[in-house]
This record gives sequence, structure tokens and C-alpha cells, in this order.
Amino acid sequence: MAENRLRTPLPERLTSRRGAWISLGLVLTIMVVLFGVFGSAKAPALNDQAPAGSESSRVSELMQKFPNAEEQSVLVVASREDGAAFSDADLDELKGLLPVLDGLSDADSTGPMVSDDGQAALLVAPITVGETNSDTAQVIKAMRAALADNTPDGIALHVTGGPAFGADVAASFEGADFTLLLVTILIVAVLLIVTYRSPVLWLIPLTAVGLADGLAGRLTAAAGAQWDLQFDAGIISVLVFGAGTNYALLLISRYREELQTTDDHRAALATAWRATVPAILASNVTVVLALLTLVLAVIPGTNGLGVSSAIGLLIALAAVLFLLPPLLAVCGRKVFWPFVPRPGETARQGGVWRRIASTVVRQPARACSPAWRYSPSCPPDCSACRSGSTRSRSSACSPSRPPASWCCPSISRPVRRSPSTSSRTPRRPRPSSPPSRISTASSAPTRSARPTTAR
Repeated sequence: MAENRLRTPLPERLTSRRGAWISLGLVLTIMVVLFGVFGSAKAPALNDQAPAGSESSRVSELMQKFPNAEEQSVLVVASREDGAAFSDADLDELKGLLPVLDGLSDADSTGPMVSDDGQAALLVAPITVGETNSDTAQVIKAMRAALADNTPDGIALHVTGGPAFGADVAASFEGADFTLLLVTILIVAVLLIVTYRSPVLWLIPLTAVGLADGLAGRLTAAAGAQWDLQFDAGIISVLVFGAGTNYALLLISRYREELQTTDDHRAALATAWRATVPAILASNVTVVLALLTLVLAVIPGTNGLGVSSAIGLLIALAAVLFLLPPLLAVCGRKVFWPFVPRPGETARQGGVWRRIASTVVRQPARACSPAWRYSPSCPPDCSACRSGSTRSRSSACSPSRPPASWCCPSISRPVRRSPSTSSRTPRRPRPSSPPSRISTASSAPTRSARPTTAR
């Protein structure tokens, strides 16, 4: 009995009545443990735009050696709302803003410096910038709030400068990862609902891929902290959701086809898993190897994106192959409601795209030829197409349908005669024995029988 259990194939262990629950519990336990171990990991926040050995990077390193290198100036530009020049009273009110700026800066603020036309004034407040623009954004936000509470009447104040510009850039991307993830989930949900036309089925692959995305975020952050990788976490989420949904579509589509041929949904799921694993593995390995080529890039953000993306796609692969099948096995056939596939139903095998795919699989070398062109008029049940014969005519090609030789790329196209050619009298067959010579005399009356025309 123990020997039979050891010989049980993996698909049957994932989909059997008892094995599905065991596999589901085991996979969820592993994911919970990984969430707990790497839950506090944070990837490096830096995203350098230049290689470490470039001139701009070396200049930045040299600037850090100067005194007060971490201090930068924030500029406060003032102007009257009516566009008029500043009066002496207005300048006095602007000077009253210096103590407000001194409370937020690390040195004494200066100003106001008035323009030549007297319509603009400038206040300068040095601050200590943070390690990232997001850290500096907190200081800029506090400074703008303080100035808004103390702005003189009739005067407009605008905070700018290098630190303020970096803070605005960081604020423009604030919440972008969540928005990108939400939009990705909505697009995937709509595609799954349209594809399967079921209000329930789309939740299962989306749940599996969502768990994979959460785990991929923790593991890639830990890898980034360990190997000093710089990457955009939002891109990882999009890749995980896109690739994971693609793998789920392959598995569930084949599962649905198998449900139309067998009563046991667990056996159908095991067959579908076994049939789609090679395609899913090939797709995943191809993309992972392509992404790993990014490690050859010299830009740190691109270099780190290759390793982190590969980790995310491998997690998506594991979730679809080992988490999704037990979920489908536990839910059963009714998860396809209201269009539940059952044995005996006429399976819709697709239209022109399925015929094109079948032709390409049957004749890959001919399909790669630039001169190859598929004709959609080929009947789907053409036996000549299925056999690939170049001489046989399909019995399914009825008079209302074109002959198989007209539509199958593997069969030579016959020459269709024009109506003028087909109406001619057929040539008389040549006799086997040499014909007797016709005398010149016998042919003479024939020539003389023709009427002559007077010139």
C-alpha cells in the first residue's frame, strides 16, 4: 500500500479527493511561513539613473566631501496677485516670513531679493535634504503649510528650488504602485469574466495569482536588500499578474475541454495539468531567461529589475502549478456555472484561429515560409487537412464547400479554367495507329469551297 502511494503521479496527488486538501494546506503553510520570514524585508529605496563608475556618479561622491554638502536651498517666489509692483509695506510683510522659514530650515533665511521691475521677490531658505526625495518631501510639505497659514493678503507665494522639485516628482508617484496594481487586477478580472462567462471562476485564478504577487513582493525585497538591487516594485506586480493569468488560462482552458469528455472532474484536471505543464514551463523559462539578460545592463535600476522579475515569474509559476489545481479540484465542476461543461456536449473547438494553429503545428516549416498564406475557407472537418495528404480529397468537402485542394496549404491549388476556355470543343484524341495520308486532291475542293472576296 505504501509502495502504491509512492508511485502515485504528482497530478493525481494534487487533484485527488484527499490529496487536493493536503496539497492546498501544504502550499498555504509554506506561503504563510515565507510571508512571516520575509514580511519585514524592504528593498533599497534608491534608483540610480547612472552607473556607479560614470562621471556624474563620481561628481556626486566628490560633492559629499564638501562641508554642508547635504544642505540645499529652497526658493520662495513671491508676487502680487494683481501683478503690480511691491510696495514698501509688502516688502516688510515678506520680511516677516523669515522667522517662519527659520523654524523649518537649518540656517538663517535670507531675502527678500526684489526683481528689477519690482513685481517679484525671492526668499531663500537652506534645508538639509533627506536620503531620498520622499524624505525631503516631508520638509517641503511642512514649509508650504506654514507659509499658507502666514501668507500676506494680496500676495502669492510659491515654493520651488531643487529640493521642492524633487519632492514634487516623488509626490507625483505617490500611490502609483497601488493604482497600478488595482488597474491590473481590474483588467485581469474583466478578461477572466469575458473569457469564462462565469461570475465565480475568475475569483479562483485571481486569488492564486494575488497570493503569488504578495509573496513575490516580499521575496524580491529581501533579494534586493541582500544583493543591493534597485528596481521598481510596480513592474514586478504587473509581470506576476500578467504571466500568472496567462498560465492559469492555459490550464483552465484545457481543463474545460477535458470536462467535456469525462465524468470525473479530478481525472480531467489531472489530465489537463499533465498536458499543459510543458507549455507553461516553456513559456516561463523563456521569459525568465530573457529577463536575466538584464543583469548585463550597467544602469542599476535595469540591472536589478532582471533578477527581481525572474524571481517574481518563478513564484507565479509555482502558484499556478501547485496552488491553482488543488483549488479547482476542491471547487469541482460547478465552478464553471452557469455554463458547466459536461460529457456528451458538442465541444466548440474554435474557428479560424484554431485552424491556423493546427496548420502551423502540422507543417511548421511550411508555415515559416514568407510565401505561405492560410485560406480561411478550408472546412474544419476536412480529412485532407487532418491527414496532410497532398492527393486525397476530403469527403467532407461537399459541393457547397470548396474542395480540400483549394484551401489546404498542403495540397496544390488546381488551375481554374475561365468560361471561355471551358466552352471550347475538346480536342479529338490522337489514334494509336498512324493516320492515312490525305491526298492533295481531296483537300482541294475544301480550299476552293471558300468564297472569294473581290478586291
